[in-house]
Amino acid sequence: MGLGEVVREPAGRRRRSLVVAVLLLAGVVVLAVAAPWRPGPTMPPSGASVSVGPSASGDTSPSASPSPSASAPTPSSGPGEPVVIGTVTTHPNLPPARPLERGLLAGAGEGWSLVEYSAVQADVPFTAGPTILYLAGPDGEVYQAHDFGVGAHVRLADWAATSSLVLVLTGPEGRSEGYTTVQALDLETGDVVASFDLEPGFGTFAASFTQPTGRNVVVRATNGERGWLKRFSLDGQELATLVAGVDQQGDWFSPTWLYGQDGTYVVVGGDGLSAAGDDGLSRVSVDGTTTTPIPLPAGTVSCRPIRWWDSTRLLAGCADDFGPNPGDPTLRLTGSNMWLIPMTGQAATRLSSHVSESVVDYGITDLWEVEGTRYARWYGDCGAVSFGTLDAGGIYTAEVSGVDVLGHRGETFVGRRLESCGDPGGELVVLNGPDGAVRVVVPRVGDAEGVRQVVVR
Repeated sequence: MGLGEVVREPAGRRRRSLVVAVLLLAGVVVLAVAAPWRPGPTMPPSGASVSVGPSASGDTSPSASPSPSASAPTPSSGPGEPVVIGTVTTHPNLPPARPLERGLLAGAGEGWSLVEYSAVQADVPFTAGPTILYLAGPDGEVYQAHDFGVGAHVRLADWAATSSLVLVLTGPEGRSEGYTTVQALDLETGDVVASFDLEPGFGTFAASFTQPTGRNVVVRATNGERGWLKRFSLDGQELATLVAGVDQQGDWFSPTWLYGQDGTYVVVGGDGLSAAGDDGLSRVSVDGTTTTPIPLPAGTVSCRPIRWWDSTRLLAGCADDFGPNPGDPTLRLTGSNMWLIPMTGQAATRLSSHVSESVVDYGITDLWEVEGTRYARWYGDCGAVSFGTLDAGGIYTAEVSGVDVLGHRGETFVGRRLESCGDPGGELVVLNGPDGAVRVVVPRVGDAEGVRQVVVR
């Protein structure tokens, strides 16, 4: 997808089959009402938009990149001291935090994250509470980035690099088919700087800014019968259809994607579901006119792009074919492993060698190499997750269970700790790679749902 995050979609949409229907657990933040330091409503009426200069040719010119508007300064107590531009919401189910300071979002580096925290009571009668967006640092700093109040149906899809600009999905409350409006929101000012609606009947759970400038957005959407991956300008002008497909057998169209580093193409992969087409890996020009297949590694049946490993190689999660399922010979056992796939035509390199033991063992779904050690994340069914290491042969050893690691700064890893299958929330933690020590950064307070989504730089 090209984000420092992964998206968890409704449980009813997961296909519990023998393919690698990798659960996209981490990366998106739900948002919800007005910034407390800014009077008036944050969200404009659905469909309101502004012009930000669309580009039909791609994302290679920085001139049209949206830039967050500056907020009126709040006087600091002395020269050189931080300028406070936010306040902190108090509630029995909210954790402690500091008010947001100017420049923190744009200056946030590796290991910093945006965290959606819900103060809604997790159990019946589900007492209402605010939804807060926190900015959290790998050393334990926590700032309130936005208060969205109670009741709004919104979700953070992306966070633009070196910016306070985020991509927000909104829509009718309770809609299970996806969000219907895409908005670009400046967290420093609370202003919606651009907004557009999807075509009637379509909904989305995933969108991202284009790279490297963020001048456009890519949106994946479906209407329950067919779906598409398209590039839009921030004011909603449709610029290109990158890929299209159909929904089938209860599975929604859900390819994954990663923007090329020069902004001229997108790598699109299958998610292991037949609804995504051939489940192959393809290089698609940003105007949608040229699609070039990328050969899958031998013995794999699908691949999904994860991130750029270096200037020429793609880290991908590919589904190994482990043969017929003993319990049902008409199905096959598959499991995810990590591969490096060169964009220059050389053979792919396997990085992990985990053999899935059952249909609910999805396998290795992410990998990081730090100080000569390869760390990895494993996913199972219904939110099962662990973090561990790979030996020289690529064999995985779990070190910490229940922590969904999403990013890192050096050997400090950031993730969401999950308590049980079906739990709506959890807490944000940092994990020390060498010894597995876990420290809570954003705790789950009282009977709140807690941390529901995280996006890590």
